[in-house]
Amino acid sequence: MKSLLLILLIVSSYANEIKNVVGVSERYDGGTEENCKGFYWEVSKEVFALSNINLICKLAPYQRAVKLVETNNADFWVGSYIDEENFAYYPKINMDADIVSVLFDSTKNKFNNINDLKNKKVGWINGYDYDDYIDVSMDKKELRNKIAAIKMVKYGRLDYLMEDSLELELSLKKMKFDKSNLVVKKIMELKTYLAFNKTKRGKELAKIWDTNIKRLHESGKLKKMYDKSDYANIYPFKN
Repeated sequence: MKSLLLILLIVSSYANEIKNVVGVSERYDGGTEENCKGFYWEVSKEVFALSNINLICKLAPYQRAVKLVETNNADFWVGSYIDEENFAYYPKINMDADIVSVLFDSTKNKFNNINDLKNKKVGWINGYDYDDYIDVSMDKKELRNKIAAIKMVKYGRLDYLMEDSLELELSLKKMKFDKSNLVVKKIMELKTYLAFNKTKRGKELAKIWDTNIKRLHESGKLKKMYDKSDYANIYPFKN
């Protein structure tokens, strides 16, 4: 109890020096949207508000978001895999987890296991680097737009699109063409984090994140936020 109190005092002391924290993210439907709307922003606001820190939200394509943190023009980006970048500092507690899946046309391809991707044209959003987690050689295509990538699968210009399951589902809902032959199958699960810049400030903000998200969890408020969202199945704390 004494050690926890000491940590809280240290975090609180440093937090008093920080008035604002700048987060940047690719736009995720329902997750990170304009005007600090969306589940990821809402959770982040609650976490930092416990230390009287105001969250400033920015949107940018994924690689641009990463670059803004690397160049110290933002404090963190949303949705990084652990140790994805060596210039980033990672908290201990994740916010989310990607249920990574492949989208493919069942009339042209099949998917039983990872080996089915061998030497196939496999695409994902620029910067995600899914090939770091898969041990088969692929003809990888890094893409900028999910909707355009889905069309590439539909019209045979891409064998598989690799993406978070929820993001695929939300994107497919927007598509007006016949999707009856498009199939989504899970590959793996990867925890995602806020990734902070590797500075004294970034390290302290990561500590504040870990301390305050535990406080939200212990109060029961965090669980209620997840239960009301599309992310209830990836709650970061075990019951």
